[in-house]
Amino acid sequence: MHMASPYPKWRLANETCYQLLPHAGVLPIMKIRRNCHPTATERDPMFKRASTALGLLCALTIASGPAMAADAAKGETIFKKRCVACHTIEEGKNKVGPSLFGVVGRKAGVAPKFKYSDSYVEAGQKGLVWTPDKIVPYLEDPHEYMVKAAGDPKAKTKMVFKLKPEDERQDVAAYLATVK
Repeated sequence: MHMASPYPKWRLANETCYQLLPHAGVLPIMKIRRNCHPTATERDPMFKRASTALGLLCALTIASGPAMAADAAKGETIFKKRCVACHTIEEGKNKVGPSLFGVVGRKAGVAPKFKYSDSYVEAGQKGLVWTPDKIVPYLEDPHEYMVKAAGDPKAKTKMVFKLKPEDERQDVAAYLATVK
């Protein structure tokens, strides 16, 4: 009478392979006969589950985009270092640039007591409302953004500052969303 093996086995190329069961703290050991090479998923069924879960996690991370990483606290620090020379977050107090108090959700070109260029007013009339998704690309290149938003290749803006790092732009946008 043939006794069944206690080990998992695979039939590959008419050969039988056995994988010795792992013990606590010991890596799996394989007893392989010639021409018998199981794949990673055959050696370890958990490998297939883990790689599927990892793939799903990567897909979700990519799909969520970088906005998930925005940090309002970092944005406040960046704002205080780079933006306060021209902007305030005090309601109704303008400098060279308008007050950014409540900017998220506000139509472009309508901050009280601030003289905007025609491009901002026109963009606002065309429906530009500031959201974090719109502030991020705006901060990268305000002039180019207004050219597209106003639909005018001669659009003008007083803001010449460009914030290039993507993560910093996202952080500032997240911070501005909290200033209400």
